[in-house]
Amino acid sequence: MRFQPAALPLLLALSASAAAADDLPVFVTAQYDNPAQLQRIASRFQHLNVDRNAKTVKVEAMPEDLTALTKAGFKYQVDQEATARLQRLQTALQGSLNGVKSIPGFTCFRTVEETYTTMDNLVASKPNLARITNIGPSWQKTQNPGTGYDMRVLRLSNTATDAALPNKPTLVLFGSIHAREYAPAELVTRFAEGLVNGYGTDPEATWLLDNFAFQLVLQANPDGRKKAEAGASWRKNVNNSNGGSCSASSYGTDLNRNFPYHWNTAAGGSSGNQCAETYRGPTAASDPETQNLMRLVAGTRGSNGVYSGGIFADRRPDDVNTAAPDDTQGVFIDIHSAADLVLWSWGDTSNPAPNQSGLRTLGRRMAYFNGYYPQQSDELYATDGTTDDTMYGLLGVPGYTIELGGSFFESCSSFTGTTLPN
Repeated sequence: MRFQPAALPLLLALSASAAAADDLPVFVTAQYDNPAQLQRIASRFQHLNVDRNAKTVKVEAMPEDLTALTKAGFKYQVDQEATARLQRLQTALQGSLNGVKSIPGFTCFRTVEETYTTMDNLVASKPNLARITNIGPSWQKTQNPGTGYDMRVLRLSNTATDAALPNKPTLVLFGSIHAREYAPAELVTRFAEGLVNGYGTDPEATWLLDNFAFQLVLQANPDGRKKAEAGASWRKNVNNSNGGSCSASSYGTDLNRNFPYHWNTAAGGSSGNQCAETYRGPTAASDPETQNLMRLVAGTRGSNGVYSGGIFADRRPDDVNTAAPDDTQGVFIDIHSAADLVLWSWGDTSNPAPNQSGLRTLGRRMAYFNGYYPQQSDELYATDGTTDDTMYGLLGVPGYTIELGGSFFESCSSFTGTTLPN
C-alpha cells in the first residue's frame, strides 16, 4: 500500500508541531488491507481501535510512529480536532500536579492517592464488607522506600456469611495496568462503591456481597499512573533499569506483556526493544508489579509445577492441553481502554483454548449487554505474556480482557455518559 501524498504537508506540520510541544501525540486513522498488515504495527501501537468493516485502525501516534507507518506502507490521516484537544489537555496537565490531588480537566477520574483514600473510606464505613491488603511495593518503591507506592487490593464480601459459605466464588478485577488508560481504574472504583454503599438497600449489591467475594486491584500500575496523571502518554511502569538508551518518555516495562504464561511466544506479540511500548521485560515476571499481582491471584508455583496460595486454585496443572473442569469457580477480568471489546484466550495463537466453548459463551454473554465486540484475543492481533492468558493458562480460571470505549484520556462527559453505564 502506498503513502498518500496529499496528506504529507499536514502530517509533516503536525509532526513538527507535536515535536515542538514536548513530543505530544497525535490521533491517526490508518487504512489496512489484511490482518497480517495490522499485525505488523500491533507491537508499536497499543491499543488499536479497529473498525473491521471499514478496515481502519485508530491509533495515538508520536512523530516517530508516523515515520514507521509510512515505512510500513499505510495510508493514514490525522484527526486534527481530537489531536488539538488531546494536546491542549496534556500541555495543561504537564507539571500541574505539584501539590494538587485532582487531575486537572478530568475531575471524574481519581488520582492514585484519591483512589487509595476511597478504599480507606469504604473500609472505615463498612468494615464487615471491605478490607484492604498490601500486596507489595511498586518498582519505584523498591528503589527508594520513600517514593512509589504499596500496591493494594480491596477485598469485598459480607464476612457474616463466610461461615455458611466458606468457598465463595470470586471475581478478580485489575484496573489501569496501562497507566494512561484513565477510565478502567475509575470504573473499578465506582463498582466497589456501588457494592459497598448499596449493601442493605440495593437487592443486587446485597445478594452479591452475601454470596460472592470480590478482589479488586483498582490501580494496577500506580507509578506509571502518576506519570499519566501529569499528562504523559504513559503506558508502562517506570522501571528504567533496562532502558538506559531510551528517551525520557519511552523507558519502562509493559506489564501486560510481562506475565509468565506464553511470555515472548508470538511474532509481534511483544517487543524486546527496551524503548518500545510493548517491551516485555528481560524475563517473564521480571518486574515487581507483575510479581505482586501473580502472588495475589495465583500464589507461588511448587516444584511439581502447581500453583498454590493465591485467590484461585490451580485447575490446569499441565498448563497445555487439559481443560479446566466444569466446576471451576470464579472469573478474572483485566479492564483496559479503549476499543469496545471483550477478549478471551488465546492471544498468541489462533488455536482454540481447551475451554474454548465456555470462554466464548461467557464472553459473548458479557458483550451482549453493552454492545462490545466479543472475540478470541488473537483475532485482533497477536499478544503474549498477558494477564488473561496467564490466569486462564496457568490456573484454568476464566480470564478476560475488556476494552472500554472512549479513549485513553477519555473526557468526563464520554465516561459518565457512555462508558460507565455501558
